[in-house]
Amino acid sequence: MELQEVNVNMEQRICYLLATSDAFADEIVGKYKKGLFESDYCESLANLCVKYHKKYNTAPKENLQSFFSNAVAIKKLSADRASEIQTLIQSFDTQVAPTDMDFEVSEALNYFEAQSIKLYSEEAQAL
Repeated sequence: MELQEVNVNMEQRICYLLATSDAFADEIVGKYKKGLFESDYCESLANLCVKYHKKYNTAPKENLQSFFSNAVAIKKLSADRASEIQTLIQSFDTQVAPTDMDFEVSEALNYFEAQSIKLYSEEAQAL
């Protein structure tokens, strides 16, 4: 299995949990920063979920589709990006519900930390 595939799977899992779990969103939203996802589509969906959580203090859950549709309608997302995000949302049907939320949160935070280190390293190399 390639590292990039693992990252995509982790990013999809984080998006799924941000969209469906209040407990996960409560823990992650305060620690999330833009730029921590490799996938632009996962980043866009995560941003939508974070904005929803900050506004309503809950994960979007069954409201995700209408919140997403509203973002498309007011042109916050391009048609191409919207199409890819819709595919990502549909992939949530294959996700397994979390059984150990502490583990899920820990894995997400570890992923974000690794991504932050990678970004800082890339910035340092550029300098």
